[in-house]
Amino acid sequence: MKYLSIIFLLIAHFCCVAQDTIRKKTANNEETYIRYDKLPYADYDVHNYLAKHIIFPKNLTDTLLDKKVIVSFNVKDDGSIDNVKIVKSIHHSIDTNIITTVSGMPKWKPAEHKGKKVASQFVLPIYITLE
Repeated sequence: MKYLSIIFLLIAHFCCVAQDTIRKKTANNEETYIRYDKLPYADYDVHNYLAKHIIFPKNLTDTLLDKKVIVSFNVKDDGSIDNVKIVKSIHHSIDTNIITTVSGMPKWKPAEHKGKKVASQFVLPIYITLE
């Protein structure tokens, strides 16, 4: 029997402490830090969460397997997930499901800059494979 599996790799902005903080404004005019002292992280198993909650279409073809979807999102200063976007798509029905699943993730531990919790941007590649 074939099982779909999601394998992911967390990629974040690794940086050293800089004198100037790099920030950018989101679409809803909130500040998001791109450079910070402490990276955001989930204190639960993100792999298991995604594997349990992402539902693939029954008509998923072999052409969509062994592909990578890249999703970006903001981890707000309270740890909630916001502004989820697909950076690299493989199919719209999978993209929609991934956006819904990532948007519903439990809160993360937010990034910190100079001892203060700050909003940050995170990029998450999700590899779709067959087990």
